[in-house]
Order: sequence, then structure tokens, then C-alpha cells
Amino acid sequence: MDIDQFLNVLSKCERIVDDQNLECIQDVFVLKILNDMFENERQDIRQDFLLRGICSSEVDNLIDDPAYYQFIYIPNLVRWNQLKNIQHNDWTFIAHALQTIIDSNPINIPPLPYRAQNINFYQMKQLVELIDVCDFQMSKEKTEAIFKAIESWQKMKRLKVGSWMLINCYYAK
Repeated sequence: MDIDQFLNVLSKCERIVDDQNLECIQDVFVLKILNDMFENERQDIRQDFLLRGICSSEVDNLIDDPAYYQFIYIPNLVRWNQLKNIQHNDWTFIAHALQTIIDSNPINIPPLPYRAQNINFYQMKQLVELIDVCDFQMSKEKTEAIFKAIESWQKMKRLKVGSWMLINCYYAK
């Protein structure tokens, strides 16, 4: 995904929520970015175990151990695929997922503030479907360009950092 494609998706997301509840867009993007990074690391760990001669069924059990992850571990119940498949999609699931990720990892950020979001099921479904096509498993240069675009968007829209602190942890490592 290049920066222009990303900005196009971001613009569509803003239209879905009528330029309100922009923190929700940020939170969904953060969850997707974290999941893509997690899946990338998960694939690397899996490949490493297979190269060591460990059978694939044992590897499937091993890669669910948070101890093997250097960046971030995402519990199965809050992974992106779960979000896509949930029928009662709403912002509270996103908030719960992000807090679960914080609680499941040794990262030093405060709990995310509760923000009441006035976003309905249909809007959330549209956001998730739109953001789902974004692939954040890309080169470091492209990732950094998109992160800078998000940070610029946050400043322009005067959004609080909130869930973006999780992404900042990635660069702190």
C-alpha cells in the first residue's frame, strides 16, 4: 500500500463517520496495523521453528506462546480476523481489544481513556471492511511514511494520541 492509497482509505473512513468519532478510525487503524505486524512476526517465528525441524503441529502450539514475540503479542480473541467475523461489531469491541493487547504485553503505557463513541453497527462494519484491505506488512520506509501521514492527520484533526501510543512503542524498541 502506498501513501496515496492510504490517504484515499483515510478520506473514505472520515466520510463514513461524517467527520465525527475520528478517534474510532484511529483505533481501528491501530488494531489493524498491530495485527499486521503481529502476523508478520508470527510468520517469521513459524518459519524459524520449521527450519529447526519442529513438526508443523507442534509449531502451531508454540507460536501461541507470548514469550516468543519481540514486538507485540495479540491474544487470539482480539485478533483482526475475530473483529471481521464478529456480528455485533461496535467500538466497545475495539476498545476492549486494544486494552487486552496492552494488558497482554510488557509495555509501559497508561490504560487507554474511555471515550464514548456514537458509531453504529453499519458504520463500524464499513470501517472494518474498508480498513481490512489495507496491508501494513510492507517495507519500513512505506510504513514510516504512512505513520507520518497518520500523525499529521491526528494533529490536523486535533486528536488525542490515545491508542497511537501502542504504535509509538514499536519505534521505541
